[in-house]
Amino acid sequence: MMLRDFVPVERVLDVQFQFINKDITASGIWNIGTGETKSFLDVATIFAEKYNVPIETIPMPENLKASYQYYTCADLTKLNETI
Repeated sequence: MMLRDFVPVERVLDVQFQFINKDITASGIWNIGTGETKSFLDVATIFAEKYNVPIETIPMPENLKASYQYYTCADLTKLNETI
């Protein structure tokens, strides 16, 4: 199963505004995400139900299977400590 930490644009903007409003001057890289995973099917189901359309699944191409990253989830520790 493929799981991702899908991040709404509103979440990214919220974090950016918090950095600006708190005058955080530290440099570095912060993970921005929800800290929770959803499958591609979960996301597709949300849209399918909203727009009353069918879901068409497409198999993973064989040439990508070995190198595909099947799981991503943001570690929000540094972000939470900063803001």
